[in-house]
Amino acid sequence: MKLTNRIKESIVSWLYPQTSHTFGNRGDLSIILGNNALAPINSKTALSNPAVWASVRAIAETIATLPCNVYKKNNDKREKATEHPLYNLLHNSPNKIISSINFFESIITHMLIFGNAFVEIVRKHTLDIESLNILDPDKIVIKSIGGTITYEYNDNGNIIKYSTENILHIAGMGLSGLVGFSPISLFANDIRTMMSQSDFALEFFSDGARKKPVLYTENKLKSEAKENLKKTFRDSWTKGIVLLEEGIKVEPMTMALSDAQFLESRRFSVEEIARIFRVPPHMIGELSHATFSNIEHQSMSFVRDTIRPWCTRLEKAFDLSLFNVKERDEYFVKFSLDALLRGDTNTRQQAYKTQLENGVLTINEWRALEDLPPIQEDYANDHFISQQVRPIKTAYMVDENKNIKGSINDKKNINDDNNTDNDIR
Repeated sequence: MKLTNRIKESIVSWLYPQTSHTFGNRGDLSIILGNNALAPINSKTALSNPAVWASVRAIAETIATLPCNVYKKNNDKREKATEHPLYNLLHNSPNKIISSINFFESIITHMLIFGNAFVEIVRKHTLDIESLNILDPDKIVIKSIGGTITYEYNDNGNIIKYSTENILHIAGMGLSGLVGFSPISLFANDIRTMMSQSDFALEFFSDGARKKPVLYTENKLKSEAKENLKKTFRDSWTKGIVLLEEGIKVEPMTMALSDAQFLESRRFSVEEIARIFRVPPHMIGELSHATFSNIEHQSMSFVRDTIRPWCTRLEKAFDLSLFNVKERDEYFVKFSLDALLRGDTNTRQQAYKTQLENGVLTINEWRALEDLPPIQEDYANDHFISQQVRPIKTAYMVDENKNIKGSINDKKNINDDNNTDNDIR
C-alpha cells in the first residue's frame, strides 16, 4: 500500500505541478508556455520595459497612497479601531524599517510581477502581531502535502520553513486559488516582443539610422575592382573625404521606420501591456486616442475596475491571516478609496456637500476630512437634512374644513400667517 501511495503521489505531482510552486526567473508557467529556448523574462528584465514599469507603478503607487484602516464592528456602527495593534502596522509602519507606503508598494509590485506576495508575520509571546516583513517571492517554494501547506524560504542557503499561521500570502488570479499566475511568465512573448522592438530601435539609431551609401556606375567592374573600391571608399567615408573616379556616383540609402509601421507597432505593444495590467493607456503615456472626455471616464474606470479589485483582494487576505477566529467577527481592514478624490477639489467638495445635506456628515466631520480644526459651536456636531426630503405620507394633507392641500408644515405656516394678520388688526 505504501508503494502504491508513493506512485500515486508521484503521478499527481507530475500531472499537477501546482502542489509544489517555485517563484523565480523561470516563472510558474514556463512548462505550459514552452519558452525555454528563448531568453528568460524575469522581474528585472520585465520592469526595465517602460510600459511594464509605468503600468506597475500606476497601480502600486495608487494603492500604496490610500489610507488603510482597521475598523471595529459595534452593532450597526463602524469605528476606527485605533487601539488595535494591527492599526498602526497597516496605517503607519509594518515594521521598524519601512513605512506603510513602501510596504504596500512592494507587495503590490510582487503581485503584479510574480502573481503572489509573501509577508512574514512576526508575533509576540502573547500572539499579537509585532511586525510584518516582506519576503522575496523569488526565494519562496510552496509545498502542499496531505492538505498541509508549508512555505520554504531560501535565505542565502538557509532554508526557513513557515506554516500558514506565520505567512501572509496574497495570491493573484490562478486556477487553484492557492497560487496566482505570474503575468510576466504568462505574457512573456508580448513583453519580449516589445523589448525586441526597443533593441531594434537602439540598433537603428546607433548605426542603422546613418545614411548608408550606394555606389553605382554604368561600367562593369571585375570582382577585384569591386573589393578595392569598397575598401577604398570605406576608408575615405570614415575620414569624411571621398574621391570618386570612373564616373562612380553615390546615393544614400535610408530606411524610414514609419515606412515599416514601426511606430504603429510600438504603440500597439504599449496598448497590449496596458491591456495586460488593465491600466488606461493615457496613464502610461499613450495619448494617441486620448481626449479630455474619455480620459476622465477612463480614470473613473481605473478606480472601479483596477484599484478596487486589488484593494478588496488585499482586505480579504488581511482579514483571513491577520485576525484570529474571534477577531474576524469584530474587526476588518478597509482601504479608503475616497482619498483618490483628494486631487479633484470640486468633486470632493460636492460629495461632502451632498453628504452634509443628507445628514451623513456633520460640519466638524467635513472639516476633519479637510484637516481643518473643529468649530466649537454645538451646531457643528449636529446632523442636518434638507427640508425637501420627507416621508411621502406627509407630503400632501387635506384640511377638510378649509379644503387646503399641502403638508403639515404648509398648514402651520398658513395658520401662523392668519394669526399675524389678526394681531395687526
